[in-house]
Amino acid sequence: MKARIISAFRSNFKVYFEGEIYDVNLSGNLRHFNRNVIVGDYVTFNQDDLIISELIPAKNLLIRPKIANIDQLLIIMSAKEPDFSSLLVETFLTYANSIEYVKPLVVISKIDLVSKDKLKEITNILEKLAVEYYLVNNLSGEGVEAIRGLLKGKTTAMMGQTGVGKSALINALYPAFNRRTGEYSVRGGRGRHTTREVILFPIGEETFLSDTPGFSSFTLPLQKEELPLYYPGINKYLGECFFNDCQHLSEHNCAVKEAVNEGKLAKTSYENYQKVYDEVAKQKIQY
Repeated sequence: MKARIISAFRSNFKVYFEGEIYDVNLSGNLRHFNRNVIVGDYVTFNQDDLIISELIPAKNLLIRPKIANIDQLLIIMSAKEPDFSSLLVETFLTYANSIEYVKPLVVISKIDLVSKDKLKEITNILEKLAVEYYLVNNLSGEGVEAIRGLLKGKTTAMMGQTGVGKSALINALYPAFNRRTGEYSVRGGRGRHTTREVILFPIGEETFLSDTPGFSSFTLPLQKEELPLYYPGINKYLGECFFNDCQHLSEHNCAVKEAVNEGKLAKTSYENYQKVYDEVAKQKIQY
């Protein structure tokens, strides 16, 4: 029977199958498989002995948060506390663009904490990036219904730095979420759930939402040569430079630099690209 991994902690797994949750174990063969079974994986299991017998190939794998078979990535950014960062949202969008079959969506939370002028500044940045975005007023709840509609029939992962209001949004979208994820953690022998691991929660028919840990920093799992392919605003000029392998830095006849000079690409976005490129060039990728 085909089921979905909704919780994975060490050798403890929970699967969702036809409205029920089962505690299951891996078969001996899968313990030596070439990759770990993770949240979001589809598996086959025997309902009699509760053993996972097969890992179904995933359509995509996210490194952070570590989850499989995602349709949408909700990038949660706050307007304030912490302040909105164009550098960070562009970094997250680059990551989302690098993953097959994933649609990135940006949610700006805590809009009640900033002025109309500041909010307009934020939305102008997002519009120039040509990304679909949504605004949430944490005080009134305005914007929550629109996001709830996006989730139907999809598997959605949420990502964002610590403090952006991800948990508050999850509670607004589905008030029972924390109570149920707490039950999952207790049943797994881990105490109460404190968003230290990824949990995929079934919230409707063919509809799943992940609860994932926040983070204070984020490293792109990419090589520097890949960055021009996925960086928002930069990737639209792919193939237009004189050099096919142009990295849009010191090269001559660069379409990206020309776009900046002509005002077609925001100077701040290009400066962000340079910063991210330098960071990616220095890092050692660890999966």
